[in-house]
Amino acid sequence: YTMTGKSVANVGTADIGGKGEGTLVLASANAAFNATNLNLGRDGGSHGTLDLQDGQVNATTVNVGLQGSGVFKQTGGQSDISGNTDADNKGLVLALKNGSEGLYDFRGGHLVASSEIIAANSTATFKASAGSNVTTTATIGDGPDSNGTYKLTGGAWNFHTTLIPNSPKK
Repeated sequence: YTMTGKSVANVGTADIGGKGEGTLVLASANAAFNATNLNLGRDGGSHGTLDLQDGQVNATTVNVGLQGSGVFKQTGGQSDISGNTDADNKGLVLALKNGSEGLYDFRGGHLVASSEIIAANSTATFKASAGSNVTTTATIGDGPDSNGTYKLTGGAWNFHTTLIPNSPKK
């Protein structure tokens, strides 16, 4: 599905790639996708892609690879992921469950997240080559068997508290 013009979607929980494959594209400066929970690749074996070219994504929680695989590609626009103190709403989370995979391909625009977890329990990569990424906390490799990578080749990554990578595997 592609959002253009002055398209606005307001949803509670959105699953892109719930049981199969799904793609959402935001391709207009006036397009906005607002969700409480946004899941890319909800079930095992599924694949979900969000392609933010322009416009705005606002969500409390974004799971890139909940149980399946997910890709969040951002080449422009603004992504605001607020999170909150609820244990189930942690901001931006890549590879939430065992066996999942998550990729955030950040090539431009602005990302503001309350927290970022790259590889909560499985394998995830955050690639940043341009744009501005601002977060309060960032964790790479949160779970004991997780494998997280943050590759910064361009742009800016600003975090307000100490980066807390997982201890090395034994």
